[in-house]
Amino acid sequence: MQHSDYYFKFLEPISDTILTNIKNNIGKNNTEYFCQNGEYPDTGNTYEGVPSICKNIGIKVTDIPVLNELGFIKKLRERFSLHKTFFLEILPNYFFTWHRDFSRSVSIIIPLHECHGHTLFAAEGDGSESTPIVECKYSVGRVYALNTKVPHCVFNLDNVTRYCVSIGLGNMYKYHELMDYCLEHNLIDDNI
Repeated sequence: MQHSDYYFKFLEPISDTILTNIKNNIGKNNTEYFCQNGEYPDTGNTYEGVPSICKNIGIKVTDIPVLNELGFIKKLRERFSLHKTFFLEILPNYFFTWHRDFSRSVSIIIPLHECHGHTLFAAEGDGSESTPIVECKYSVGRVYALNTKVPHCVFNLDNVTRYCVSIGLGNMYKYHELMDYCLEHNLIDDNI
C-alpha cells in the first residue's frame, strides 16, 4: 500500500492547544444532532461531555468557532465554501462499507485522539470486488484532506470509539482544485 496524492494529502499540522480548544467547543450551543437512517438511538457513549445519540454516524456541528483560528481554515475560506462540519464517532471494531460521498467532494479530517482508525481507498474499480487499496492511517496532530469521490471505506479497529471532526467541501469543488490551492498557499505538510 502506498500513499498517493490522488486519494489523500496531509495539510498543516494542528497544535495541542488548538486541538484542546476544538474538543472544548464541541456541543456548546452549536450542535444539531443527525442520523443517517433517521433514528436517534442512544449509544451510551459520550466524548468530553458531548452525548452520543446517533449510533455510528455522529453529530452535525453547525460551527466550531475555534476552527476559524486555524491558519489553513482561514486560507481555505478565502477560496472555498466549507460545506458541513461534523463531529463523527465510529464505534469500536466497526466498518463503514465501500462508498462515495454524495454531498461533498473533499473531507478534511481532524482526529481528536489516537486510535486504530483507517480509511481505505479503492485504487481500482468501486471496491465491490477484490481491489488494490491505498491506506490512510490517522494520527492526532495531523489534518487530512480526503478525496471522497473515490470509493472508500472506513474502519475503527480499536476497542474504543473513534472521534474526529470532519469538514466537507461541497460538490462544486474538485479535489484537485483544493490540492492546487493548498500547494500554491503552502498549506500542505510535506514533513511526512
